[in-house]
Amino acid sequence: MGSIKTVLILAVGALMMLGSCENDPYAEMKSRELQSGVRFDSVFLGLEFGMSKKEFFDRCWALNRQKIVREGPANSSVQYPLKDELGAAGVLQFYPNFHRDKAYEVQASFYYDGWAPWNRHLFADSLQPKVRDLLADWYDIEFTEIKGTKLGDVFVTMDGNRRIVIGVRDEQIVDVSITDMTVADQLLKDPFIK
Repeated sequence: MGSIKTVLILAVGALMMLGSCENDPYAEMKSRELQSGVRFDSVFLGLEFGMSKKEFFDRCWALNRQKIVREGPANSSVQYPLKDELGAAGVLQFYPNFHRDKAYEVQASFYYDGWAPWNRHLFADSLQPKVRDLLADWYDIEFTEIKGTKLGDVFVTMDGNRRIVIGVRDEQIVDVSITDMTVADQLLKDPFIK
């Protein structure tokens, strides 16, 4: 009798979870991709999830010597100049988050070099779809637009464990988060949930 009750409780719980995912495209995508067991650890420029801080710094130093990247403001980030990938000269600025000395997320920002309050065509709302198209090309993926998250309207994709979120921070900057969700879920860090 006790085992039937346990099975019924588990079945009701599973149905409730399925029902809650039914109207939430992000929850459906996250559940499907994490259950797939597929892993993608590549981020960009030879950076990967699981790199130690030393490996990250060594890789960035090598890229700097090749004049591919440069140090960001206050030496707290890395800048990757973009010539015309976004339709005008811009910058990808980034730095990873680490857990137990392993990179599990890269926080990045895109902006145009020529941004100014009078250059309306270089505002972040025009940049966001260009960043989406650039990253879709880099990763050979498609994004889903999700409206009304805690971060506003965002583009999201998840490919196995790797989730990419693109949102607008302000008039100038488009923020991108590339996250290994197997680690972020363990840390209970998922700020993109509605």
